[in-house]
Amino acid sequence: MKLSRRSLLGTGLAAGAAFLFSGDTARAQGAQRLFPHLDSARRVGRQYLERNPGEASREALLAALDLPPDIGWDDLADLLPSLLERDFRAGNTLYVDNWMLARCEARLCALTVVTSS
Repeated sequence: MKLSRRSLLGTGLAAGAAFLFSGDTARAQGAQRLFPHLDSARRVGRQYLERNPGEASREALLAALDLPPDIGWDDLADLLPSLLERDFRAGNTLYVDNWMLARCEARLCALTVVTSS
């Protein structure tokens, strides 16, 4: 089965969130299980952070996403569709490797970079 970048990142949004908001061991397992192409997400995240070095921390990225620092997985899963819709409606998009992404997608990918150990 061939995956598009959009499918990969859509899957990655959920995985990125699970990766961020779980314990160290579970975080690594969750990232591999839910973000099957974690290296691709991290590549996108690194490119985003190169362009936006002021957001290179978990706290800064969550604040930029308008997410509370104590957000749980269930709440985050509920919010992701509205974050995507908000970014696309507002034209808050960017290009990474010639792919148009909602800025929240790139930020979630960046979170996998700043939270990896």
